[in-house]
This record gives sequence, C-alpha cells and structure tokens, in this order.
Amino acid sequence: MRISITILLALAFFSLINADIGDITTQTQCLANTGSACNNQDSDYQDCIADYNSVNQCTIDKGCSISVQSKSSYTSCVQKCQPKTDQVQKYFSKYLNCINSSRIISAFLITMILAVVLI
Repeated sequence: MRISITILLALAFFSLINADIGDITTQTQCLANTGSACNNQDSDYQDCIADYNSVNQCTIDKGCSISVQSKSSYTSCVQKCQPKTDQVQKYFSKYLNCINSSRIISAFLITMILAVVLI
C-alpha cells in the first residue's frame, strides 16, 4: 500500500512539473493570440492608445507585477485599473483570461491527482 501511494505521489509530482511547463507554453500562445488593443485603422485610434497607455501607467503606479505577485494578486491589481474604451477593456479581459487559464488548468490537475491518490 505504501509503495503504491509513494508511486502515485511521485507521478503527481512529475505531472505538476509537466503541467507548469505546459502552462507556460499555453499561456504564451494565448498571449500571442490576444493581438493588440488598438487598431490603427479605427477612427478612435488615438483615444484607444491614450486609454491603453493610461491603464498601463495605472498598473505601474499600483505596483502590479506578475514577476513579484502571485497570478491572483496580479490579476486583482490589474483589474483595479479600469479602461474607458471597449477595445482596451476587451484586450485586458483577454489578457487576464490568458493569465488565469494556466491557474485553472493547474487547479484541475491538482484536483484530479488528489482524487487518484485518495481512491
């Protein structure tokens, strides 16, 4: 019994390592597909750029940093900076969804591993 639990825990550990690598790849692809916030062909391009820059400055002023904060803290911090235009709002929604998607995948994997271990 102890050997099988040890084997399952080892598999869980290696699965989490692979999940983290997969999360980084998935997150990078998601962010690459997000595109840009503003389209220079739109008539309100200057307003969009100004709003985008304003939100970016807000995140800097509030100290939002994904390299320093956990993903959930970073997401909460960025959400405090509200865009005024729909384009920038949609962009940041997609961006935060990419950041959060890896956290959801990890939570799902951990839940599945615990279910296997406990059964």
